[in-house]
Amino acid sequence: MLALSSACHYYFYRGITDFRCGFDGLSGLVRSELGRDPTRGDIFIFLNRKRSQVKLLHFEGDGFALYHKRLETGTYELPEANNDENQLIMSSEELMLILRGNEPVESGSAKANTWQGNFPYENTVWDGSAAAAAVKSYAPNGYGIFDMAGNVWEWCDGPEVVLRGGSFLCNSSYCEGYRVTSRMKTAPDTGLEHTGFRCVWTEKN
Repeated sequence: MLALSSACHYYFYRGITDFRCGFDGLSGLVRSELGRDPTRGDIFIFLNRKRSQVKLLHFEGDGFALYHKRLETGTYELPEANNDENQLIMSSEELMLILRGNEPVESGSAKANTWQGNFPYENTVWDGSAAAAAVKSYAPNGYGIFDMAGNVWEWCDGPEVVLRGGSFLCNSSYCEGYRVTSRMKTAPDTGLEHTGFRCVWTEKN
């Protein structure tokens, strides 16, 4: 498959794509619908109507490369956005999670602090926490970072200030806010107890 690098820019087309399109059809879609030059080396992602197939278009310097995958069961997760634009900028990590698929949050061992049971009436507390949990209560992700999903929504700065990560009130039958593609907005002075932020510092030698 295509090598996914953080040096590339990734653009997800939020419209419905006719998967009979090949190199020419998709590159034309990039120009007409996304307003971008498909030969600049960016990677463009397309889903079919049923979300059972994905195509990635990439210009590699001397020609176009096309990655096409069809799921035998299930569907690809549709990235969410807080605007009406027909494209979504994503990271290589976000794209990789979409392509690989994710184990359901309630399968296996507890992965994060979320709501289990019949939301909003009964929380079975299968993950060990009924409300906000202490930092590092759950295993880190593949990069060694803790609490990237669940527990509390976290303010994130970027092209726009949004909340990401979901919280202990997120449930698979309701919002699934713990998904890597989920975003939410709220007032900056919100008093919601399931909202927080992340602090980052650099250690000096």
